[in-house]
Amino acid sequence: MDQERQNRFWHKVHRLDEDDCWNWLAAKQTDGYGSFWVSTRKSMLAHRISWTLLVGPIPDGMKVLHRCDNRCCVNPNHLFLGTQADNMQDCSSKGRIQHGERAGRVKLSDDDVARIREMSMFGARRKDVAQVFGISVGYAYCLSKNTYRVRSDTCPSL
Repeated sequence: MDQERQNRFWHKVHRLDEDDCWNWLAAKQTDGYGSFWVSTRKSMLAHRISWTLLVGPIPDGMKVLHRCDNRCCVNPNHLFLGTQADNMQDCSSKGRIQHGERAGRVKLSDDDVARIREMSMFGARRKDVAQVFGISVGYAYCLSKNTYRVRSDTCPSL
């Protein structure tokens, strides 16, 4: 990135002490991460640009993760490299992954799931269970067998 673009980038950062978050002041994506146009056709995440400018290149397949959990922070002291698996582990360890009925846009409550399992134990047909709860037969099967977990790829019929 040329010096002019770098100057433009840093002008959009509220830099404080080395221990504080350096907040991105310009455009943000809908998920809250800062975004910066590096050319007329390409934008990049602001925290990735900061890492590249102050620390160095980001290896292929690596993510730039936040220790501070502040999505608009670009302070490299608050950032670290990791894989997507590291990112998910970090989210989980900090309690940011919601499970069960606390997760967004859930269709069934925890009580519904318990009822589906109970109905299945007493011989209800999966097709009937699916119709009652407005779900697919495959989903009813996974729930009845207690094989459903957070990831849908756990049950191939979903």
